[in-house]
Amino acid sequence: TKTRQQLEEQVLPGYIAAQRWYGAKGEPLRCARLADHVLWKPGGGEWMLAVIDVESGETNRTTAPYFVPLALDWEDQGDTRAREASTAVVARARQQASVGTLSDGMSDPAFARSIVKAIGQGGELATASGRIRFVPTDAYTRLAGEGIDDLAVSPPLALSSNTVVTLGERLFLKGYRRLR
Repeated sequence: TKTRQQLEEQVLPGYIAAQRWYGAKGEPLRCARLADHVLWKPGGGEWMLAVIDVESGETNRTTAPYFVPLALDWEDQGDTRAREASTAVVARARQQASVGTLSDGMSDPAFARSIVKAIGQGGELATASGRIRFVPTDAYTRLAGEGIDDLAVSPPLALSSNTVVTLGERLFLKGYRRLR
């Protein structure tokens, strides 16, 4: 569709090229194709978990895929996540009279909490051409404890080539961007 083409050829390449986690710094991007995705709706949230193949503009080669969770927040529905995630905004969005923001899901505290809860519950999520597995370690219950919704979610002080957030002083969630 026209919207998908615009996302892959105009919106995502500029956003990805500017990210710390993008490996080919300085190399222009021609296209960022959705290789796989799923609309994930745990509890009250809704995110698109996407695997994106990046094509270089100079070499026309596809690099390793990247994990990019996306949140779409509509302002007229009173959703404040768009304003909270302003540093992770991918693009402004419009659908008829509705205006919103497409942002990186890792900047959304509700997304981080939902991922941690999904890991604790275990299970799988079917994608368009694969699956995502949520698997807790033996230490999960002891470390996560109760009240995940009450934990403050924030980025850590140290910088990383992946995306990391902390949940309170108990949990550290690392989102691996470059998939291998």
